[in-house]
Amino acid sequence: MLRSVFRAAPAALFLSVPASSFSALSTKPATPAKMPDSGEGVCKLDEYRGANNWKGLIPSVTEPRVWDEGFRSFLLKYGMFNHVVYDVFIKGEDDFKSEETGLRGRSRFGDDFTAFSEKGLKFNYVNKKGEKKQEYDFTDDYTIVANLVCSPDSFFSAEDNWFGFIGLSKDKKEMVIVFRGTETTKEWIENATLFMEQLDGEPPESGLALLLNRDTLMVHSGFQQLYREKADQFPSPKDKIYEVIEAFKNDDKVSIEKVTVVGHSLGAAMAQHCAVDLAHSRVLGDVPILGLAWAAPKGGNAALAAWVAKQPNLRILRVRVPIDFVTNVPPDWMWSITTGGYKHMGTEITLDNTHLHKAGVVKSDDGNSPNHNLQQYLHNIDPTRDVALMNKVGNVIPDDYCRKHGISPSWHSLTFPRTVYR
Repeated sequence: MLRSVFRAAPAALFLSVPASSFSALSTKPATPAKMPDSGEGVCKLDEYRGANNWKGLIPSVTEPRVWDEGFRSFLLKYGMFNHVVYDVFIKGEDDFKSEETGLRGRSRFGDDFTAFSEKGLKFNYVNKKGEKKQEYDFTDDYTIVANLVCSPDSFFSAEDNWFGFIGLSKDKKEMVIVFRGTETTKEWIENATLFMEQLDGEPPESGLALLLNRDTLMVHSGFQQLYREKADQFPSPKDKIYEVIEAFKNDDKVSIEKVTVVGHSLGAAMAQHCAVDLAHSRVLGDVPILGLAWAAPKGGNAALAAWVAKQPNLRILRVRVPIDFVTNVPPDWMWSITTGGYKHMGTEITLDNTHLHKAGVVKSDDGNSPNHNLQQYLHNIDPTRDVALMNKVGNVIPDDYCRKHGISPSWHSLTFPRTVYR
C-alpha cells in the first residue's frame, strides 16, 4: 500500500541527536519521536527531505560551517546507511564466480536477509586502546528485503555483481534503496561511457529529431543500462525494485509513505537515475521520493535537470567536494550542441575538505581517491567522528598519522565481532 502524505516519522527512523554526541557514533535516537514544526505547516523531517528545497539548511562552503544539527544528523544517518553496502561487500577476483551465488562481487550474507538485518546493519569495532566502538546500528530501524544485482557488459562478456539492497523500515512506511560505488573493471568501463540516450519511458525519438531537440530528457547511457539490464540469473536492479514495490502494494501491512534512494560514486549516479525513473513512471503515485547522492557524476542533460526541478514529489540532494574529480564529469560541453550538454540535477551541498588536508588527516599526494572516499565526506560533515573510519575500506589517512595512531589501511574485516583497526 502506498500513501502520498508528508508525515513526521517515528524517532526510530531519524537521528535527532546533536553531532557533538556522536563520539560513539550510535544511530540510536535520543529525543522524542515528534519532529518540531517549521512554522509553515511542514515538519522538520520533511524539511530535511527537501519539502522546502532545503531553504536555510545548507551551510556556507567555508569554515566555520553552521549546521542545523538535526539536518546534519539526517545526512550522517543516510551516509552511514549507504556505507553498509561497502561494509558487507565481498569483491571477488577477476573472472571469478561464486558457485553458491553465481556472482563475482557479492554480499557476505547472500540471500539470508535475516542475518543481514541482524548482523550487517550494525558496525562495531575495537580501537588501538582496546575500547569497543560502534559506528552505527540500524537493526531496530530497518529490515533487508531484497538484493540488487548489476551486470556490466564489456569486452564481449558480462559479469554479475551484487550492487546494493532494498530495506524497509520497521514501521513499514519507508522504502530505502541503496547502491554501492564502482568496484570492478567492467563497472569502470560503464562509468567511462560518455554517450547519452533517452530516458526510458519517454516518447521515442530518433535521427535528427533526437539530436536536435534539446527538450528531450536525456541520460547517461552507461548508468541507464546498468539500471535496466538483466543479469544472467537475476533481474535487473530496475525490475527488482518494481517487483518489491508491487509486493508492497499488495501487502496490507505495508504502507509506504516515502522512498529514499541513496548511493555513492557510481551508486550516486544510480540513485539519481532510480529516483528519476520512479518519479517519471509514477509507479509510486505521489509518494515523496528523495535521491541522496554522495559524490555523484552528472547523469543527464539540462532538460532532465529542469524536469527534476519541476516535480512536486521528487527531490535530489547531492553532496559534493569540488576537488573530487568524479563530481565534475562528464564535462558540461560534452554533447552541448545537440542535447544541451551534461548538467548536474537537484540541489547541492558543497563541502570544502581543504581543512582536512591541512590537518594532516587526509592524503594530499594520492590522486583523487582520498577526496572521493565516502567516509571522508562523513568526517567532513562531522569532524568528531573517529578519524580511523576513513581508512576502514580505503587508504585515505597519511602514513605518518597512521603509524603514530596505529591505523592500518583497509582495516575493516568481515568477521564478527569486528577486528581491531591495527
